[in-house]
Amino acid sequence: MRLKIALENDVDGKPIIVTQPFNFDSRDQDEEEDHIDNFGGVNLKEETAHFLPAASDTPTKSISSRYGVTEITEEFLTFLSHATEERIRNLVEQVTVISQHRTELLKGNSCYEPATDVRAQLKVLERIDEVSATRKQEREKEKIIHAAKSRSKQDDPELAKMKEQAKQIQIAEEREIHQKAANVQALAAIGRRKRTATTAFGGESSSASSSAGNASIASVFNSPSTSRTNRPKQRRILSKDIIMSMEQCRETRHSQILYKSLL
Repeated sequence: MRLKIALENDVDGKPIIVTQPFNFDSRDQDEEEDHIDNFGGVNLKEETAHFLPAASDTPTKSISSRYGVTEITEEFLTFLSHATEERIRNLVEQVTVISQHRTELLKGNSCYEPATDVRAQLKVLERIDEVSATRKQEREKEKIIHAAKSRSKQDDPELAKMKEQAKQIQIAEEREIHQKAANVQALAAIGRRKRTATTAFGGESSSASSSAGNASIASVFNSPSTSRTNRPKQRRILSKDIIMSMEQCRETRHSQILYKSLL
């Protein structure tokens, strides 16, 4: 490369042009850029190689080589990126709908009528078990008391054991009676809740107090600390939602991923 330098005009008024060779070394510019990058603590070459790998280094190259595709263009990568994004969006929407159906409460929906209530049936069965257990305890208790009151041989060890059990039952009943009486006395000592004193302006005072109470309650609920912000509801997606989505999808219903997830 040659550099032309225009000097001052000569006697005739024409400029004097001096041509001299100029050597531009690109290595000097690269070294200067590297020096600036190292001064800032960032190596642009390493960052570019790390975050922007070549097409031959990506998994797309290894996958395409299995099917005989040797050349990968930028248009193909762009199309593949958009297709992957659309596929992921569809999967997320499908899994979200499945999770909504899983957490939806149909109890208050007028379009549905409950056929069976398993929870109520379990409560009835538990109540029956409790009643039967209570009756069994009462029968055993009466049997022990009746045997303790009988006048049979005093040397019978079974009779002595029943008498001891009868004494323990009697002591437990007395303790329970004393505990109930103590609770009643404690409630009587505490007394009932005092009512507000009624005055000649009772109606006005009560209305004023009620309005003040309503205002205080409204201020509490409308305060910034207690007011609810319009935040989007967070929805939890479980693994069974994803499995159900894969079972409904034609591409994944017979896949190895679904089989491994069911193990």
